[in-house]
Amino acid sequence: MLRTVKANHLFTLFITLLLISSCTSELPEIESETIKESTFSISALNDSNQVEIKSLSPKKELLPFEIAQAKNLYKKVELSFLSGNLSVKPLINNIVIDVPKETPEVINLKFKISDDFLVAYTSSVKILDKNQYNNQSHINLYQLPIQAFGIKRKQKNQLEEETRNIEFHQTARTEATHLRISTPFIDNVIIGGITGLDEKQQNKILRVADLENNVWTRKDILDLVALDNSSLYKSDSDLSHNLVSQTDYSFRVSGTSLYLQEIITFNDLSDKEKKNLKLNISSSVLHKCSKELIEKKQMKDCYVRSLYKADISPIVISPMTDKNGVQLATIKFDSIFKDLENSL
Repeated sequence: MLRTVKANHLFTLFITLLLISSCTSELPEIESETIKESTFSISALNDSNQVEIKSLSPKKELLPFEIAQAKNLYKKVELSFLSGNLSVKPLINNIVIDVPKETPEVINLKFKISDDFLVAYTSSVKILDKNQYNNQSHINLYQLPIQAFGIKRKQKNQLEEETRNIEFHQTARTEATHLRISTPFIDNVIIGGITGLDEKQQNKILRVADLENNVWTRKDILDLVALDNSSLYKSDSDLSHNLVSQTDYSFRVSGTSLYLQEIITFNDLSDKEKKNLKLNISSSVLHKCSKELIEKKQMKDCYVRSLYKADISPIVISPMTDKNGVQLATIKFDSIFKDLENSL
């Protein structure tokens, strides 16, 4: 009988200890789907990620006026997360942006944080055009507005006791461990670069090298002027009437002026022009062809004569910055001669 009582006592003790042990084990925290989907660790955003880009732009041969448009240096792509920090995958997957055409199929993508935006950027693309993103070692691809900075913490009940429920508590950026971004991300993406501008602005940004180093036909020039670039030459009807289909043309940039020139030979020059050339009298209208034009036209005695002049604003493209100097995906125009931003 004594043995039975002792056994029951030990059994009771064993059960009691088990119950105490199970009661003191901590229950899992509860985090809402909203917090899980929209809140990201700031430390996780510092990691590097491998991203595949899938081209969405059909291949086509560009017309001369399209080649001169800076926007056609880019292709539309969809991003697909390959490896890196899995927590940032939703900020990358299925995002559609524009990247330079020479961008490889897999890029290294990182994030940086400004006061208002989470900016995605890559250094995997070599910037070939010195007039775009001047002196930049990387390209900012897109950005997402930051809704708030803060920390994750346990909610308290009416007795000021911590519960299992996790909340996002907004703080100053300097105290934050997390940030919150509005969902769905795809609807809030701000595309960077030239293609982030509206179509009217995009059409007005032309590459100097492509303007100057290519041979233009009458049709090419009229196509270019029709792209909401009527401000190039004030009298389009006069331009259409005076340009000849059998003649080749070129452009020349000088300061804030864009000259439309006809390409001619020495035999096409007037007697006065020939005489001035022999006397080495300089002319603002008549010039020798550039090396590029001579090669394309295969003409040794190649000359250009100015027909029209238009006012332009030569620009260099650079990223916008926040008040702390952090570069954004959106761009600004640094005009060499005057401010262009208000005129676009």
